[in-house]
Parts: sequence; C-alpha cells; structure tokens
Amino acid sequence: MSCKSNPSNVCCGGKCATTISNNLLLWKDAKKSGITLLSILSFLLLIKYVNLISLFFRLSTFLLLISAIAEYTGKILTGTGFVTKFKPEKYKFSIGKIADYYAPHFVTILKKIEIKVEDLYTSVDIESTLKFGGISFLLYKLTSTFSIWSLIFFSTILSFSVPPIYLSNKEIIDKNIIKIVDLSKVKINETYKIVDEKFGPQINKIKDSTAPVLKLIQSKLPVRTAGTTVGETTKEPISVATTSSAVPNSTSASSKIPSTTTPEVSEVDFNALGEKLKQEAQEATANASIYTREKVDAPKSL
Repeated sequence: MSCKSNPSNVCCGGKCATTISNNLLLWKDAKKSGITLLSILSFLLLIKYVNLISLFFRLSTFLLLISAIAEYTGKILTGTGFVTKFKPEKYKFSIGKIADYYAPHFVTILKKIEIKVEDLYTSVDIESTLKFGGISFLLYKLTSTFSIWSLIFFSTILSFSVPPIYLSNKEIIDKNIIKIVDLSKVKINETYKIVDEKFGPQINKIKDSTAPVLKLIQSKLPVRTAGTTVGETTKEPISVATTSSAVPNSTSASSKIPSTTTPEVSEVDFNALGEKLKQEAQEATANASIYTREKVDAPKSL
C-alpha cells in the first residue's frame, strides 16, 4: 500500500513508506529490489566520480540553444515554431504536482521526527536518551574515520543483503547469539571474581584507612534538611534577660515595650552545637587560669 492509493491524500504517518521499504529490503519482489539497489549504487557512483553540477549546466546549454534555434527556424519557415508545434499540452511528469501531493506527508512526518528529537534531548525517557547518546558516539567515531559517501555506499549494500540472509538462517543465528551472550556473561563473572580475589584486600584496606578522613569531612559539611535551603543562614534566637525589678507594674509602661517574635528554627545541628559548647568551655577554663595567675603574682598591698 502506498500513499498514492489514498485518494483523500491523508498522510498515513509514514506507515506506507515503512511497508514499501520492508518489502524492498526483504526482497519480496526481487525485480523491484534489484532495480532499487542498482539505481542507488549507480547514483552514488555517479556523484562520486562525475561533477553533476557541471554536467547539468553543460547539457542545459546545448538544450537551450537547440530549442531556441528550432523555435526560430520554425517561425521563419512555417510561421509557427517547431517547439511550440510539437510540445505536448500536458506533461506526464510534473515536479510541482508531485511536490504538492507529497508535501503534506513530508510535513507530518517531519513534525513527528521533531517531537521525537525534542523528547530525546530533553530526557523525557532517560533510557532512550542514553541509548541514542551511545549511538551518537558510535556515529561520531565512524564519521571521523570514514567518509560519508563510504558509509552510505556500504550501508546500502548491508541493508539489502543482511535481512534476507538473517531470515533464511534465523534459527541458527539466534542460537549462536544466545550462546555468545551466555558465554560473555560467564567470562565477565569469572573476571570479576579474579579481580575481587586479587585486589579485594587492598581495596578494603584503602576503605578502612580513609574511613576516618571521610567521617571528618562529612562532619564538617553543612547538614541540609527539608526546612533549610542553600545559602540561607540560621538565625539564632535573641534571649532577653529581664528581672522582676526592671519590669514596671503599670500597664501603660508595659504597653510601650515592643513585642519580640522568636524566629523559627527548623532543625538543630547537634554537631555544630557540641563544637560550640566545647569551645566556650575551653575559653572559660583559659580565662580562669589567667585570673588565678594574676591574683598569685600580684604585689602585696601596703
């Protein structure tokens, strides 16, 4: 089924092109597949070894001169140009008509491709994005090693030769692929065991030796909780010391005192609090020893 068989010209979303390409690659019609393969390879060889642009302008020059001479000669001899007299009223092959017919299909398929590409680059499906990232890296290596023409030429040959070979030997190929996969899994497990036996003790020693350093680094790092945000400093509550004598009994005086709101503390960092208390205790001990030394060394009063 092709898109041309649809009289309403409603795009099938590329299903017709997929069906046609599958039929060609699987050689369901050997004649069409052979003609298509030879046409593609001939065109690739032509653009490889022939300057098509120069050839086009050269042929156009001769055709235009011949057309002008024939038209002018016909008008002189018969009053009507030979080109005007013999040219067909309607052309069977019209690029404009073909473009008008296939333009809606091309636009519909292009929109679908655009949506798929946007989903890949915006990581809508992370697994698909990673897969195409690997494919992109592989294509980067191939295009940096081989020319685009070489890749297209050999890809065309493989596309027309691999599918029929696979279908004719499907059972044998599938069994061999399963064997290779199982064998690779066994080899990977054996390699992992050998590496673990040889380097396992050294890795454990490195982990044990670096464990205190990692714990020290983790203790110095700020602890982020659900109630805190990055770049936000914790406000300490302001303690207001009041005595019973400092507070007047009159209600008018108490109304003048501004009310202080205690800021909300989302969560207490006990590590930082312990370090702060330890530092204050050390400072208090140092101050007490200095005060005692000054008192002992002071001269006797007269």
